[in-house]
Amino acid sequence: MGGSVFSSGPDSLRTPRMPKDVYFDRKERIISILQDHFQTVDTPIEGPEKEDFGDIDIVLYGFKYRNPSRENIVELLESELSAVRSKIVNHEEISLSVAIPWDIDSDSESSSDGSVRTAIRDGPDTPPPPVDYIQVDLRVCDTFHRLEWVLFKHAHGDAWNMIGTIIRPYGLTVDEQALWLRIPEYEHINRKRARIELTTHPFEILDFLNLDSDEFFSGPFGSFHELCEFIALCRMFYVPPLEDSSDEAGGPSAEGQDRRELKANDRKRMKVRPGFRRWIEEYIPECRREGKYVRRRTNREEIMYECFDRFAVEREYNARKKEFMQEQEADYIWTTLIKGSIPAPPADSTDTKAQQYRGTLVKALKKILLEDNKSYGVVAPKMRNSEGSWDLDRVKAWIEEVKDTVGRIAYDQQYAAYQEKKAAQAANNAN
Repeated sequence: MGGSVFSSGPDSLRTPRMPKDVYFDRKERIISILQDHFQTVDTPIEGPEKEDFGDIDIVLYGFKYRNPSRENIVELLESELSAVRSKIVNHEEISLSVAIPWDIDSDSESSSDGSVRTAIRDGPDTPPPPVDYIQVDLRVCDTFHRLEWVLFKHAHGDAWNMIGTIIRPYGLTVDEQALWLRIPEYEHINRKRARIELTTHPFEILDFLNLDSDEFFSGPFGSFHELCEFIALCRMFYVPPLEDSSDEAGGPSAEGQDRRELKANDRKRMKVRPGFRRWIEEYIPECRREGKYVRRRTNREEIMYECFDRFAVEREYNARKKEFMQEQEADYIWTTLIKGSIPAPPADSTDTKAQQYRGTLVKALKKILLEDNKSYGVVAPKMRNSEGSWDLDRVKAWIEEVKDTVGRIAYDQQYAAYQEKKAAQAANNAN
C-alpha cells in the first residue's frame, strides 16, 4: 500500500516513509509479537537498494486458537499491535491495514477522537510534537500454500511487475492466484475467461521460466542491477531493436519507444513503482546498447505447446476455445443473420402490427435455431460439423427459406395466447 491508506482524508494520520533501521527493527518486533498467536509469520523478501520503506507487509498462517471467528482474529491483530486505526482492504480474506505508533513501546495516550498523541511532559503550554505512525499491512492466509504464494508473488519489490512485461507477449500471466495461459483469439473479448490455470507452485513456475529458485528465495539481491540480471535470464526476455536508432534522424528515443510498447497499467506503474521505472528506463536500454538479449529465444506458439505438455491443459484449452467459438457464432447468427435479415420498421412507423410481427419472428427463429425449440412445428436441419461449428451460409439460406412460414406461425401463436389470456381475465372479472 506504500503507507498511503491513512495519510489522506479529513482525519488523516502522518505515515512517513521509514528509514531502513526503523523498518527492520519494527518488522522484527511485530513478527515477535504475532508469533505467539500464529504458526507462521513472515514478510516478502525486500527489493534491493531500498533506503526507506512506506509500510510493513506481514503474511500470517495458522491461528493457534480453536474456532476463531474473522472478527476475533481482526480484534487480536489490532489489540496486539496497539493499532490506533484499521481498515479492511479485502473482504474475501482477512486482509487489513493498521496504523500503529512509530515507536511501538512509546508512552502514548488516546485523545477523544480516537487518535493517539504522545504524552506531554513539558507542561500544559508546550504544543504536542507531530505524531508519526507506521502502516502495517496484514494478510491472514487460510492455507500454508496460500502463504507461500503470497510471499513468492511479492518477493523482491517490483520483480513480478518486471517479469510480467516479459511473459505477457507469450500468452502468460501471473496474478495474485496462479500462472495462467491465455487464449489469443478470445483474450480481447473476455480476458478473464480466456485464461487457463497452469500452476500455483512457485518452484514449478520459476523452473518453467528458466529462473533459479535457490537464488530467488535465498534473500534480497545485493543491488538492483543484480536483480535485473537475474530476471533477464528468463528465457522469454527479449530486447527488440529500435525502429530508428538515431534520435537525430527524428526517430523515437530508446526510452520513448520502450514506453510506447507498455500497456496502460504499466505506464501507471512507472509513476509509482521506482524499480519498475528503472527496469524500463535504465536496464532495457543498457541491454540494447550492449547488444544483449537481442535475439528471440522462443515464441508464443512454442510456449503454448510447452504448456500443453508440461501442465496437461490441452484438453481444457481446446474445450474453452470451442466454447468461445460457439458463443461467437451464436451471437453472429442472432445479431446478423436473424435480426439483420428481418429489417425493423422505420422508427417513425405507426404500424404496430408490423413491429409485433418482426418481434415474434426473430424470437421464434432464435428459439428454433439456437435453443432447439420445437413448439413452432418447424425443425432446423443439422447445420453444424463434428466440431460444433455452424455452416453460416446454410444458416443464412435456411432463414430466407422459412422466415415467412415461421413468421405466420409465431404471430398466430402469439395472437392465440393473447386471446386466451384476455378470455381468462374476462372470466375472472365476471366471477
